[in-house]
Amino acid sequence: MMNHKQILKRMFRTFLILIGSIFSMLIVVLFLPIQSDWKWSILLILFVVLFFIAMYYRPRIEYYSTRSRLDELMQTSNPPIACPIDVASDPWITNLQGMGFILNKEFRDYYLAHRIHVDVSNIVTKRGILEVIVFIRNAEIQFTDERFNRVIRQIEEEYAKTKNKYHHYSIIIYKSGDSMNDEIKKAVDEVYFSKSNHRFITIIHAYAIRKTKQIYFLHSDTKSPNLFYQEAVKVLKETLGIESK
Repeated sequence: MMNHKQILKRMFRTFLILIGSIFSMLIVVLFLPIQSDWKWSILLILFVVLFFIAMYYRPRIEYYSTRSRLDELMQTSNPPIACPIDVASDPWITNLQGMGFILNKEFRDYYLAHRIHVDVSNIVTKRGILEVIVFIRNAEIQFTDERFNRVIRQIEEEYAKTKNKYHHYSIIIYKSGDSMNDEIKKAVDEVYFSKSNHRFITIIHAYAIRKTKQIYFLHSDTKSPNLFYQEAVKVLKETLGIESK
C-alpha cells in the first residue's frame, strides 16, 4: 500500500503530464491551417479542460502534500521533554505576561491568553501573527472544542477595533494530566498547519505530564512542516522556559 508521499509523487507526475499534453495541443492548434472560428473554439475547449484539471488536482495535491509532511513530522517526532515550568502555574502566567500575552479571557473550564507578534526582521512574523494560548482546565474537554473558535473570533473582533494588524494565526492548546496514554498521544498529534490566501494557520496541542514533569507536543529537531509551525514550537517552548536548539 502506497504512503502519502508516494501518492503525492504519482499524482503530481500525472498532473504535469496532463498539463504538458494540453499545452502541446494548444500549440498544435495554433498552427493548424483551419478557419479562425474553429481554431478559437478548440482553444476555448482546451482552456476549459485545463481549468477543470487544475481545479481537480490542486486540492488533492495540497492534501497529500500536507499529509506527507505530517507523516515525516510524526516519524521523526521527539519524545516528551523536561518542562522547567509547570503549565498553568504562577511562574507560567508570569512568563506569558512577560512575553506580552494578555490574559483577559477566563472561563470555568479553560482560559485564554493572546498577543499580536510582530517582528519586521523575521520573515515569519513581519506581517504579524495572532498568537492564542489556551489552557484546558477540565480534562473532559477535547483539544478541538468548538468553544475555542467562538472565543477566538471574539478576540479577532476586539483587535479589529484597534490599529493592531496581523495576517497569520498560531494557536497553542495545553492540557495536563498525571500520565499519558496512546489515546491522549493520538489527540495531541492531531496538529494543523495550512495556507489559505497567503495566510498561514498553525494549531499545536501540548500535554503536560505532571508525574514526570514533562511535556509532549508534536515536534522534531530535524523536520518541520513549514516556518510558521517552527515558530509556534519556538513560542511554546519559550512559554515554559525550554531552550530551543
